[in-house]
Amino acid sequence: MTNDKALPQSEELYRQMFEEHGAVRLLVDPESGKIIDANTAASDFYGYPLEELKRKRIMEINTLPEAEVRQVLQKSVSNRRNHLFFKHRLASGEVRDVEVYSDPIEIKERKVLYSIVHDITGRKQAEEMLRYQVQLLQNVSDAIISTDRNLRIRSWNQAAEIIYGWQAQELLGEPIDKWLETERLDNSPQSIFEEALESKGWRGEVLQKRKDGDTLQILASISLIQDENEELAGLVTVNRDMTHIRRIEAELRQANLQKQQTQEFESVERLSRLPHSTVTAEAYGIHSLRQSLPEQFDQFVNDYNTLLDQALEQRAFKVEHHLSEKLRTFSYQLSLNNAGPRDVIEIHTIALKKRGPEMPYAKMQAYLEESRLILLELMGNLVSHYRNYALGFKQVSGQKKQKG
Repeated sequence: MTNDKALPQSEELYRQMFEEHGAVRLLVDPESGKIIDANTAASDFYGYPLEELKRKRIMEINTLPEAEVRQVLQKSVSNRRNHLFFKHRLASGEVRDVEVYSDPIEIKERKVLYSIVHDITGRKQAEEMLRYQVQLLQNVSDAIISTDRNLRIRSWNQAAEIIYGWQAQELLGEPIDKWLETERLDNSPQSIFEEALESKGWRGEVLQKRKDGDTLQILASISLIQDENEELAGLVTVNRDMTHIRRIEAELRQANLQKQQTQEFESVERLSRLPHSTVTAEAYGIHSLRQSLPEQFDQFVNDYNTLLDQALEQRAFKVEHHLSEKLRTFSYQLSLNNAGPRDVIEIHTIALKKRGPEMPYAKMQAYLEESRLILLELMGNLVSHYRNYALGFKQVSGQKKQKG
C-alpha cells in the first residue's frame, strides 16, 4: 500500500522538477545519445514540438562532430566532466551558445544523463565585446585614461604608458591632476578636468609633462561617465600626442616663411638693380651709402628696425606712434646723406634679414606686411624730398640767370 502511494508522489515530484521547470532540461542516453525526455522549456528553446524533440539524438543538436559528442557523453556519465559549453543548433538553423550542467542518474536501473541547459549567447557576445574593447583599448595609439568621480585614476592604457612614461600600477588610485601636470594654451587658471565636470566635457590642446620632464603638446578630449542612474561616475579622457605633428607644422611654416622671405628679398633686390631716378642722379651721384658711410648706414638700419617695431605695435595694440611723421623725418635724414632708392632697399633688406632666423612665424608675417607699406611710404617721401630740392635748385639757378 505504501509503494502504491509513493509512486504518484514520485511522479508528481518529477513533473514539478522536470516537466514544469522553466529551465531547459533533457534526459539523454549516454550510449546512443538519444533524447529520452525533454520538458516544455526545451521544446520552446529548440523550436521543435515536444514529441519530435524526444525522437532526436543529441548529436543532431550539438554542432560538434558525433565522435566528440560520444566522448563527452562517456566522460559525463563517469562524473569526469559535468560542466560543459557547447554550440546547439535550433530548428530554425540558428546556432546558440549554451552552458550545460550534466549529471548521471539512475532511472529503472539504467544510467542516464540529467542535463540542465542555459542559453548564454547574450553573455558570450557581451564577453567577446568586452574582450574586443579591452584589446582595442590596449592597442590604440591614443592615451585613454579614466577616473572616478573624485578624479582618481581608474584605468591607464598601454598607449598612456608609452606617451607619458608612467606604468599603470604607479598611478591607479592617484589624483589625475597630481600626475598630469597640465598647462592650458588659453592661459585659463582652471583645471581642464574641473572645467570638464562643470561643462560636461572639454576638448582642446594643452601642454603636459612626461615622467622624464619633457613637455608634450596634447590634444585632449574629456567626456563624462555616468552610471545606470545617470549619475556622475567619473571622466574618461582620450589624449593624442601632437608634439611631433606640431613640430613638423612649425618646420613647414618656417620653411614657407624662409621661402617667402627669399622671394621678398629677391623682389626687393630686383628693384635695387633699377637705374636711379633722373631727379636723384641729377641731384646726387650713384654712390652706395653702405660703402661711403658705413657707420651712418648701420644707424639707419637700426632706426628702420625701430620704425618696424612701432608699426607692429600700432597695428597690434592700437598704440599711436605717429609713423607718417617719423617716416618723413627718416626720409629727410636719408636725403641729407645722399641716399638713393638702392640705399633704402638695402636698409630694408638687411633689417629684415637680421630679424628672420629667430622670429616666430606669425610675427615675421606681420613684419613682412608692415615693412612693405613702410618701404613704399619711405620711397615716396624720399622722392618728394629730391623733387622739392631739384625744383628749388632750378628756381634759384633761373633767378641767377635773370639777374645776370
